[in-house]
Amino acid sequence: MLIKHTTEEGVNPVAKIMMAKKELDAKKSAYNSQMTDQQYEEQLSRIKKGELPNGEKVPTMTVIIRPLDTATYENMIAALDEMLICSIDKYVIDKIGPQDRELIEKAGVK
Repeated sequence: MLIKHTTEEGVNPVAKIMMAKKELDAKKSAYNSQMTDQQYEEQLSRIKKGELPNGEKVPTMTVIIRPLDTATYENMIAALDEMLICSIDKYVIDKIGPQDRELIEKAGVK
């Protein structure tokens, strides 16, 4: 869902950020001894903030993770792993509220 998210302007920010990270990873592999870990982390940080190497600026998002009472530790690890995979820079773990419960019940999720 995150990868396919498209903004009102028609931009797919997560996919663009993931592509830029993939290119950065390839660059680090190609220049293994020339790019330091610090340089890599600095460039990755800029990418995660929506500053792509080609000068393009894409919007970023903050993901709110609200696990149900039935969620397991494994579910949380999977959600956090997804944040890494999608190069999401900002995410928050929050409690589920009454409005969320209502939406979940309407969707038939248990």
